[in-house]
Amino acid sequence: MQSYLRAFNRHDAAALAAHWSEAGQNVDIDTGETTRGREAVREVFAALFAQDAGASIDIDLESIRTVRDDVAVIDGVSRLSFSDGAASNSRFSAVLVREAGGWFLDSVR
Repeated sequence: MQSYLRAFNRHDAAALAAHWSEAGQNVDIDTGETTRGREAVREVFAALFAQDAGASIDIDLESIRTVRDDVAVIDGVSRLSFSDGAASNSRFSAVLVREAGGWFLDSVR
């Protein structure tokens, strides 16, 4: 997750997307909006960074649970801050899968 934070905070949408599985999906529980696939994730972050050059994120991990050798669940809170001083805290649960020698976000809610 540290690599994910660094990629976000340097506004590197491609590096952020590389943390996701090819078919990974993000579901915004509040709006129901779903983003599917690594490329779609990259596009969402690229648009965010184009709109707000000062956006930053911090993440507090509350738990990491191994489901199988190749599946883990992470729960925590993300804090997204914007240039205008606005901030948003959001609880999340993420399923990570191990494939091709690395861990990738497969589902985030």
